[in-house]
Amino acid sequence: SIPGLIEKYKDLPAETHEEGTVVTIAGRVKNKRAQGASLVFYDLVADGSRIQIMCQAQFHEVGDFKEAHSNINRGDIIGVRGFVGKSKKGELSI
Repeated sequence: SIPGLIEKYKDLPAETHEEGTVVTIAGRVKNKRAQGASLVFYDLVADGSRIQIMCQAQFHEVGDFKEAHSNINRGDIIGVRGFVGKSKKGELSI
């Protein structure tokens, strides 16, 4: 769950990633924003909590990155699989 991940990784230092640990979560897309052609951010909410999803083309495994993300909109319920990390500002992301 999103609250469980937030609690588990709250002490992860900023600008670090747990690439060896894969997590899977699901939630509703609250916000979507693109940063160029190969990076898309989503705010995913579930169980009263929010987490940022950072989708990079280099880690996309199935199908076409651009096509897959063009089909995801606000309000959609999606599943996400990836590794946990924190941004420079300390925001927890998958």
